[in-house]
Amino acid sequence: PVVGFGVAEMVVEVVAAHMVETVATEILPVRMGVRLMVIYPIRRLWVLAAPVMLTTGGPDLLILDVKNVLWRWRPADATGLGTTTKVKVTGSAEWGDDLRAIGTYLRDAGAGLYNFYIVDPSEQEILAYTPAADGSGFPAAPSKRLTKPSLPTR
Repeated sequence: PVVGFGVAEMVVEVVAAHMVETVATEILPVRMGVRLMVIYPIRRLWVLAAPVMLTTGGPDLLILDVKNVLWRWRPADATGLGTTTKVKVTGSAEWGDDLRAIGTYLRDAGAGLYNFYIVDPSEQEILAYTPAADGSGFPAAPSKRLTKPSLPTR
């Protein structure tokens, strides 16, 4: 068993989970057992900056790093092999450092297309991004899901 892990967040999937290991800035697959969680660090995924949030979208594991760069890991087969690519998200440079959550909504399972959502407290908004038709990223400006509170007028 691994003790003293610097885990920031974990996303549980049907067969396995992936952990963000903040000390080594890598993501390790985790096999879920009946009583124990055993970490098998044999298929590592590397990102350029420390990962801070994870979510799943269709077949992908999405990783947001401390520089507000979104990465996508897509499995190649059932053994844990896959590819990691940078995902373009319009406006990500303006997100700031106070993000609270990321998530997705599957639009088209066959094509692996999903909306991407991010909670930005400084903007008092949930930003919603729609995918490019080819699934390469989120090129359009986000729509805002909340209305900002306004001060009452006298």
